[in-house]
Amino acid sequence: PALLVASLVSPAIAASESTAFEFSTCGAAGRTGPSQTQCNNAYQGTSLENKVEVVGEGIQEWSPPETDLYNVTCAGAKGGDDGRSQGGRGAVISAEIELNGSKTYRFLVGQEGGYAENTKGVAGAGGGGTFIVRKSDQQPIMVCGGGGGVSYIIDSENYQVSTKKGLDASFTESGRDGTENPDS
Repeated sequence: PALLVASLVSPAIAASESTAFEFSTCGAAGRTGPSQTQCNNAYQGTSLENKVEVVGEGIQEWSPPETDLYNVTCAGAKGGDDGRSQGGRGAVISAEIELNGSKTYRFLVGQEGGYAENTKGVAGAGGGGTFIVRKSDQQPIMVCGGGGGVSYIIDSENYQVSTKKGLDASFTESGRDGTENPDS
């Protein structure tokens, strides 16, 4: 399922109602971001229809309809599961930010981490981070880390499974390990 990872709301676009601009993975999964066709299909009938250009490997470019204060919510993606444990949640940050209608902004929308296979020493992938950047000078506007993927090790000699749950994204600059320590 598509995960809402970046939402912009401009209170001044319509006098009596606000307009939401909701960026998503456009249905893409795995390491590669969405194609132009995927985003065209995903945004059809929304405020982003025919307004997003995909460049590189899934980077979405968009220019606001006008300079205004936007309520921006950014979320990193969830880490991968393994059937027994859940991956960690991505960071979610909200702020009111002025965006310039004459500038272009880039959105790299984090995708959910992959599912862990039932083989020795395999882990669920970590969730992708979400990045909102001003194109002209590559200035980050918001960055939200993804959650940690679960991991487990099968001890074939003793037939035991050690599972580590994926941790939620950190709000510190230094980050942390992606999985919990089952001994603590």
